[in-house]
Amino acid sequence: MSTQVNRSDEELACLSASGSSSAFAELVERYEGRCYRFARRFGLSAQEAEDAVQDAFLAAWKSLGRYDPGRPFGTWLMTIQARRASSIARARRVRLRHERAHTGEESSVERRAGEQSGLWARIMDRLGVDASTMLWLRYVEDLTPAQIARVLGMNAGAVRVRLHRIRKRLIEEFGRELLDDVPVQCDTGVRFAECGP
Repeated sequence: MSTQVNRSDEELACLSASGSSSAFAELVERYEGRCYRFARRFGLSAQEAEDAVQDAFLAAWKSLGRYDPGRPFGTWLMTIQARRASSIARARRVRLRHERAHTGEESSVERRAGEQSGLWARIMDRLGVDASTMLWLRYVEDLTPAQIARVLGMNAGAVRVRLHRIRKRLIEEFGRELLDDVPVQCDTGVRFAECGP
């Protein structure tokens, strides 16, 4: 068993900044699944999400010298991941608009996105990428409004207000019964109806 497993994320980040590839490998092991699931919240395909995760880890490796170990590593990494996934999603939207303008047809990527199933896909479809991303960070990643603000480059007060409004809209869109019966798929088993922003 590696001695890296018993270290905190912040310790591993400091070791990684000093050149320890095994410490960084442990961070990748801990976060690659979370980063991938988070990248998918931006509506990215599986391949696009994998690219976004790889880009985020590469950017994190290059930026470790600027990481502040007094702050949670996960929040710092998710900030990088959000930027990479957002950039890929934005480029894809531009490409799809261009294709649609030339062909007048829905692309195969748009058709596949429309065929997604599950609660999170329905939330993203009805509320949009920004709202579903904020909900994902709060209820799945269990970030505080202040941490979400750092990830999304917003004010913490604005995050609280947006979360309140998004949750209210969720209830309007899906009905209170659905929210009471459908737990968020995360470690805590928290239900939207039980959570405040």
